[in-house]
Amino acid sequence: VTCEACHKVAALERPFNAGHRLDPDGPVRGPFADVAREGEVEFRFMAVAPHAWGRGIGLALVQEVMARAGTSPVVCSVLEGNEPAARLYVRAGLVPVPPRDHSPGPGIRLRAFSTAP
Repeated sequence: VTCEACHKVAALERPFNAGHRLDPDGPVRGPFADVAREGEVEFRFMAVAPHAWGRGIGLALVQEVMARAGTSPVVCSVLEGNEPAARLYVRAGLVPVPPRDHSPGPGIRLRAFSTAP
């Protein structure tokens, strides 16, 4: 990830990897692509260390994913009740998509957000 806010906390040297391609010319799919549809990019489990909260790092990370997605819509899921994360995604330009909310397991409810509802 290359962004000024990110470098304030740590230099992230690992290359961007949203998943793996099932076929070299096909869509990117990974083990955690729960709500992505054909042509969409999905990310999950984004986290910022508590000591770094409030520095714009979360927003910068989401914006980096969106930039790397190009013209592809971006989707993500957030644990129901995690309002700080939901507000962050809305600030980044994603909107709630209640029909795509899901439950990957007992007692776990995830809200879906997308740049193209």
